[in-house]
Amino acid sequence: MHTLLHVVMALVLLIGCGIVTRRFFSFQLGIPFAFDRTLWRSRYFWLGLGVALVFLWSDFRFERYFSLAAQNIL
Repeated sequence: MHTLLHVVMALVLLIGCGIVTRRFFSFQLGIPFAFDRTLWRSRYFWLGLGVALVFLWSDFRFERYFSLAAQNIL
């Protein structure tokens, strides 16, 4: 159940970061923003998704590093 929760929250983070990045750049560039097929084709959406993937990867690495260090101490 714990792993399932991590996967669901990771998906929420990925899609949320993509949408927020798309919204931010559409506001800056004057492009209309809408929840339609153009959202998935936007390079800014995928840029946000990439940033979220980097965040999740670093979070996984830090979690693994610190949990292994705690196990070695005990």
